[in-house]
Amino acid sequence: MNTGPKNLAEPLPDKGVLEHLVSARLVRAAFQPIVNCQSGETTGFEALARPTSGSGVPDPGVLFDMAEKYRMLWPVEAVTRATAFACVEGFPNGILLFVNSTPEVFCHERFVETVEADVKAVPGLTPSRIVLEITERGGADDLARIAHQATRLRALGFQIAIDDVGAGTSGLNRIMTLRPHWLKLDRELVSGIDQDRYKLNLIRFLVHFARLAGVNVIGEGVERTEEMLTLINLGVRYVQGYLTGRPAFDYQLVDPQISRTMRQSWSQAESARLIDPRRTQLSRICEPPEKVQAATPIRDLALGVLRSPGHVGAAVLDGTRLVGWVSRETVLSAARRTDAKLAVGFICTSDLGTLPPSATLSEAMEHVASREGASIADPVLVAEHDRIVGVVTLQKLLGACSREGRIDADLPAGLTGLPSKVDGEKRVKAIIKAQNAAQPSVDGPAKFAGLAAPLSAAFIDVRGFADFNGACGYDAGDRLIQELAELSRATLLDAHHPAAVPTAGPAADPTAGDPTAGDNHAELSKVFVAHIGDDRFMVTAPAEIILARWPALAAGFERLTAAEPANESTTGKPEQLFLAGTATHAANAEPPTPVASAGARLGLRLVLLDGVFARVSSPRELTELEAGVRRAARAAEGPSAPRCLLHVDRSEPLRASA
Repeated sequence: MNTGPKNLAEPLPDKGVLEHLVSARLVRAAFQPIVNCQSGETTGFEALARPTSGSGVPDPGVLFDMAEKYRMLWPVEAVTRATAFACVEGFPNGILLFVNSTPEVFCHERFVETVEADVKAVPGLTPSRIVLEITERGGADDLARIAHQATRLRALGFQIAIDDVGAGTSGLNRIMTLRPHWLKLDRELVSGIDQDRYKLNLIRFLVHFARLAGVNVIGEGVERTEEMLTLINLGVRYVQGYLTGRPAFDYQLVDPQISRTMRQSWSQAESARLIDPRRTQLSRICEPPEKVQAATPIRDLALGVLRSPGHVGAAVLDGTRLVGWVSRETVLSAARRTDAKLAVGFICTSDLGTLPPSATLSEAMEHVASREGASIADPVLVAEHDRIVGVVTLQKLLGACSREGRIDADLPAGLTGLPSKVDGEKRVKAIIKAQNAAQPSVDGPAKFAGLAAPLSAAFIDVRGFADFNGACGYDAGDRLIQELAELSRATLLDAHHPAAVPTAGPAADPTAGDPTAGDNHAELSKVFVAHIGDDRFMVTAPAEIILARWPALAAGFERLTAAEPANESTTGKPEQLFLAGTATHAANAEPPTPVASAGARLGLRLVLLDGVFARVSSPRELTELEAGVRRAARAAEGPSAPRCLLHVDRSEPLRASA
């Protein structure tokens, strides 16, 4: 974090004051938390220098202005860095320490050796816990020299961050040259982002780049809840600012309410990101890795590697936090040429980056392709909540890509056979186009020719699906989604409700052909169901039809996921569950074997956006609106809520309130 603007209002104290501060170490370290939005927990702290009251230096800005003026950046940073390192002993395992360094000091010929010695001087501290932030303060900014130093530090296990991205010289050229582990978005980019679409689009671009490159993004200067929620919706995983914690001299926990809001918002944002179900995710192919603590002596790990010829390497952890990877070759080489008592944390590779379990094979290939040198052969590290989930070897990744390429040709409809996310977006665009072309009604919103009511959109998701996947496995989750897709066909589509199909225009099978159907209003008016990713489905139809068919869908879900047959008095008649014409179940067939008997409490949620196509102008607007409504719905759902929940939104048109 930038130490602030130069203080030019008053003359600076003389050089002797600064020399006394350095020699007497009259400085303390304050720590501001950096919080993981997915887990709601503290990932690390940024160390911020604070002159003591008797030092003669009024504030940190003056301290570093003096250091620059008197050419004393090296000794000032040395004392502030050592002070911060000494405090890490009191932090829990796995907590990172972010330490600022000016380009001038970072480029100094003795910097790498000095920082390594500072770490070794603190018992139990390893480079894997230190993130070196390159700031903009100071005159030197020799990118080639900085990149050389960064490469040496990464080889020792340190992580590199670029501070104030989006301001001054912290631009794309610096990012491409330094290949950092962390990008810290400048506070000017973050401030008011919920009200500025230019800032929003710029950060969206940076987040997309960072995901493919395996780089972590931190939003700095977050002071308002709206800013935090906007960053979460964009996929920014980490935040720092007064909202989550002010700088303090002691270890501090995140406010429980803010932590809860983070976790809920991240979960909602993840489910709102439409993922093509035809794409294989890394969670399906990753394998449990060998693990080793960063403080383990190299000698101990080398002995284990020698005993196991198939040992390809290990994920290096600090407590439960993943800090890097060490290959078999690196371990054996280090055991021969370095002090075998040295900790593994000093030789691990920390710049491989990680991908989430939801990342696709194509994203993983992009990630591997961005690596350099020998690291291209190292496995892809799959992590969530800063914890290792598994690894994917290059051989397994290539095999999975080959299989997916063959499967795509045979299974264009993916897991469920329903239209996909792409088809759903086409449908939405066609409806909006037809809506704009329709003539306004005297007594209400625009209507299509041959329709008795305007179209609405509904989004269906399974409550507790992530927990179910964790308890029962992804294969069981796939079976549940397939059953739900069959149930949706049986209870929602017009093919099973011929009386509800509008008579205007030619009849057509709603599950066949182009789902957008061009400008055919009669075709657009039919019930359309798409599987838009994971446990999420989208429905377009008149609101009255969706509301009329919801009870049968809810009753079917109750029966599908219950260990015992559902109670007819509360869920409807069992014979309504799988109606005639479905591919799997007959009208009076016995209920299927329940797939949710592992203790996970599953539920079904339908969010109906009544008349929404009069309020949006693009699929993205529809997705953002639905995410907000679902966020509010989830916040209102208590532990005693029914298993199947219907939320109806009839907000005023967005265009009218813009």
